[in-house]
Amino acid sequence: MIICIGPICVPLWHVGLLLAFLFKPAYRWARRKCGYEEAEETSAMTKQNMSGNPPPDAPAEHTEETTNDAAGATLRRRPVSRVADSDGRGGCVDVHTPEEWQNVCKRASDGGLPIVLAVGASWCKPCKHIAPVFRSLAQQHRGLFVSVDVDEMADLAEEAAARALPTFQIWRPDDGRRVAKTTYELVGAVEASLRSFVADHCEAHGHCDDVTAN
Repeated sequence: MIICIGPICVPLWHVGLLLAFLFKPAYRWARRKCGYEEAEETSAMTKQNMSGNPPPDAPAEHTEETTNDAAGATLRRRPVSRVADSDGRGGCVDVHTPEEWQNVCKRASDGGLPIVLAVGASWCKPCKHIAPVFRSLAQQHRGLFVSVDVDEMADLAEEAAARALPTFQIWRPDDGRRVAKTTYELVGAVEASLRSFVADHCEAHGHCDDVTAN
């Protein structure tokens, strides 16, 4: 069940996250015991060898391509390794795996850049409404702008303690250059609030084409 009040959606997936967290170790143990994981790995390696493609564990990047999101905006997906230029300005990247998230965190630590994290979902209408504005702000400010789906990155959403959608957070490298979540958070798809939130925590970088939520 999903409850949407104005610009905020509050899903009842928190119970599911807790159950998944509790039963994940048992599920993995059962798969190993039955030999499913070994069989899947062997099958995947065989297919890769026959096709001549790199093995599944080889580092990979999303290639740039133009796609249409559910909100109707034309977006250009960027490789995670190119989420920001050398000066810290770049587009928004959609993170789908823990490995991609770790890559973003490393780039933030190496460059001393803040991560602007947007937690949303494909079924969240307020999230779709504000997405074009978030991507536009990524071009205007210095930082790594990252969008994740709670259904794909449940562990990260739990770590971020996102209790409603959309949730925006600022993560910064600490003194040891590790990325640590701060207390800076904004909940809801209110355009003016999002613009002010990003401006308060990210350095502006020149002028870029602006986008307004429809």
